[in-house]
Amino acid sequence: MISVEPIETIIKAVLASGRLGDERPLSAIIVAPVECGKTSIIRKYCLKAENVFYTTDATAFGIIRDSNKLQDFASGKLTHIVIPDLLTCLGRKQDTVKTFVHFMNSFIEEGVVNMSTYAQHLKMDVEVKAGFITAIPPNPLYDKRRHWTDIGFMSRALPVSFDYEISTRIKILDFIKNQEHLAEALETFNLPKESRAIALPYEMAQRIQPYALLLAATSKAYGFRYQRQLQGFAKAVALLQGKGHVDEECIREVERLANYINLDGHKI
Repeated sequence: MISVEPIETIIKAVLASGRLGDERPLSAIIVAPVECGKTSIIRKYCLKAENVFYTTDATAFGIIRDSNKLQDFASGKLTHIVIPDLLTCLGRKQDTVKTFVHFMNSFIEEGVVNMSTYAQHLKMDVEVKAGFITAIPPNPLYDKRRHWTDIGFMSRALPVSFDYEISTRIKILDFIKNQEHLAEALETFNLPKESRAIALPYEMAQRIQPYALLLAATSKAYGFRYQRQLQGFAKAVALLQGKGHVDEECIREVERLANYINLDGHKI
């Protein structure tokens, strides 16, 4: 992959958020045009991650069935559901898609799933903590955006968007012509085995607020969720840097990455 380091770093931080002892795992939706490598970026870091439920297609019932009735999430063994291409799930029957979206809506925010709603033979509630990572091109997202905004789904995940400068496109074409893409491999990075609490000083939380309000303005929200999410993101950045608290360096990294945590499609 060429020039996508900021997007890769965001995905790593979102994955690392699953090891924050005092925060819910973060979610992210990558929004970029076709051929931008969204799926490849997600696959590179998520396919081998031990804390990830990785699937190319999913239904609410399938996730429940294949995660030991969600107990793998409830225990902390799994922290994220990863679907590299959301269009695959959205291509099913309307009722199935509606059920899936509402399931994810509960799953990644409230954390309590009424199993009987999605699997008739399971009569119980399960409390879970899980994040969601996926990708979708801009136009299909905008088709769904109004409804997803109305039910609160859009504000439950950090939007991550990008596009390519002409100079970057030329570099990518050269990369492919030289067949360097054939040598690309999946990567793993070490996350703590146990959850860790990361301190966030009030003044650092204050530095995050303008970015939360900018995100809220695009979804007609107050910004409370985005403030929580970005504070968790700052803690995840600190965790990746091996720190026990969010410091100036962490905030500068959040500010750098915030250029892509939106739906503006900034070019790289």
